[in-house]
Amino acid sequence: MIETIKYQFKDFYRRIYNIYRWLPILWNQHDFDYKYAIIAFQFQLGNIAKFMESDDAMSLESKETAKQIRDIIDRMQRVYDDEYALSYIDTMTELYGDFDFEFIPIDEKIIDPLTGKEQLCYKMEKRYNTPYNEDEIANIEIHGEELRAAAAARQESEHSRLWNDIDKNIRNWWD
Repeated sequence: MIETIKYQFKDFYRRIYNIYRWLPILWNQHDFDYKYAIIAFQFQLGNIAKFMESDDAMSLESKETAKQIRDIIDRMQRVYDDEYALSYIDTMTELYGDFDFEFIPIDEKIIDPLTGKEQLCYKMEKRYNTPYNEDEIANIEIHGEELRAAAAARQESEHSRLWNDIDKNIRNWWD
């Protein structure tokens, strides 16, 4: 009987502590973007990994499971930060130097659907800090598009690989 009462108090404390831990995640949660679901999932995976690393874990493989989960969290962060998709920018900078984007007004105007007011339209142009002639810029842009397409393909590949690994392993992430 005493053990049951002790357990109930411990369980009550654990549940209050869980609310406290989740409060920042819940407070910053929104329903309009899938990334908030990813953040919640990453947080829960981190909680599982932390438990698996603790002395409370009973499984012989718990430390390895925690390592596997932490690897998934890290990969998830890279995928959802678009690290792979944006990697072509670093390559372009290494090959052709720094560049900036300039927004240039064009003669078109649109009506903002929310305010009903007329707004200017802009086109975005890339400006290289290194002087290039028009032919060089055309070739650089072709190469940049090839690099961007390869980076986008890698992003998709890493995204698929991430979720395949989650699907393959998630049922083993318990103690």
